[in-house]
Amino acid sequence: KTKQLVTFTRQLSTLVNAGLPLMRAMRVLQRQEKNAALRDAVSQMAESIESGSTFAEALAAHPKIFDRLFVNMVKAGEIGGVLDVVLARLAEFQEKAEKIKGKVKSAMTYPIVVLVMALSILTFLMMFIVPKFAEIFADLMGGKGMPALTQFVMRASDTMVHRLPLVLAVIFVLVVVIKLLAKTAKGRYALDQFKLHAPVFGTLISKNSISRFTRTLGTLMSAGVPVLQALNIVKETVGNEVISKAVGTIHDAVKEGE
Repeated sequence: KTKQLVTFTRQLSTLVNAGLPLMRAMRVLQRQEKNAALRDAVSQMAESIESGSTFAEALAAHPKIFDRLFVNMVKAGEIGGVLDVVLARLAEFQEKAEKIKGKVKSAMTYPIVVLVMALSILTFLMMFIVPKFAEIFADLMGGKGMPALTQFVMRASDTMVHRLPLVLAVIFVLVVVIKLLAKTAKGRYALDQFKLHAPVFGTLISKNSISRFTRTLGTLMSAGVPVLQALNIVKETVGNEVISKAVGTIHDAVKEGE
């Protein structure tokens, strides 16, 4: 989990800053690490370093735990001889990212709760209240002379009451289709475009993505990673296809000397 990785990075940074050799720091963290997967990864990294690999190469062997941002910052720190400084910056970066993530979750909790409650109330009305009114209107008017919108609501209610399995099946198919679309480049782009323009959440997602882009780029460049390489890493880690494409355009422009 992200919190466990943040703790690991901060502890490693503290030990290295205190003057402890990297290998000894790794062994200390290995012995006290509670997460089995991370403990095994640290053990394997320590063995790789002992056999002659660099710390960055050892990290790169575990891409599911340490992303390109982590690996490239460590690589830049090793080349520049400032690994302790880079680890401290990495720890700060991860802690700030986790803090912002927490704030975003807190900000989205209220609208999500309101939305869930609204959908629950709407479902209750459509399945239990509207059918009663439909019976009353049918007795009084025979279903004639009612506004088109009223007729639409009553048909929708009738569908939910008498064809609930079909409604659930349609919802399930929609969810599957969206997940399949998210696995394609064009699908991800379209979904991310929709997210950025969604009411209420769009502005929040946009600000979060741009904040992540600038924070990641600034951290990489302050660690000594070349701008083109930093932009390439940011492109893969920004988490939004629309902004990722924009970063790619910036990368190409910088590469051409603009």
